[in-house]
Amino acid sequence: MTTGTPPAEIAELLGLGPDEKTVIRARRYLIDGHPVRLGTSYLPASVAADTPLAEPNPGPGGIYARLEEQGLPLEYVTEAVTARMPTPDEANALRLASGVPVMRVLRVAFASGDRPVEVGDSLMAADVYVLDYRVSLGCGGYGPRGGARHRPRSGRRRSQRATLQRSGRRRSARTRTRT
Repeated sequence: MTTGTPPAEIAELLGLGPDEKTVIRARRYLIDGHPVRLGTSYLPASVAADTPLAEPNPGPGGIYARLEEQGLPLEYVTEAVTARMPTPDEANALRLASGVPVMRVLRVAFASGDRPVEVGDSLMAADVYVLDYRVSLGCGGYGPRGGARHRPRSGRRRSQRATLQRSGRRRSARTRTRT
């Protein structure tokens, strides 16, 4: 955990000025000792400095539970998912074979009043992850019960799945390739 100036893109998403600092929480996720995901969370220092949010282990429930304890319960998150080829540093950090793309998930967590309180920037090896989303549709728009899971792919079969739940019916589009 460090405190520092976030990249311009992150500062803009958090609504921070050019000199405002963030608490930066960087993590590396492993499967069988092999790195598969790099994740960095940025929280405004005005919210997180000198709190458990700035500690390596923020406690049970993680950073979102600590935000709630500070009177900042989350109302919603947004996520932007992109895929691309990794930079040489990213490929090295994730120990990717040549030609393996990465997926980037840029999540912004909002408290009441549309206040952004955290940006999570994750980079995942595309050959080992499935992004599995459930979107609940309410009256005229997206409801509050949607959710997302980012989970490693299982077994030797690779799957990409997009699902949509509407009126209790689940429609699924799936492509599979064998490795």
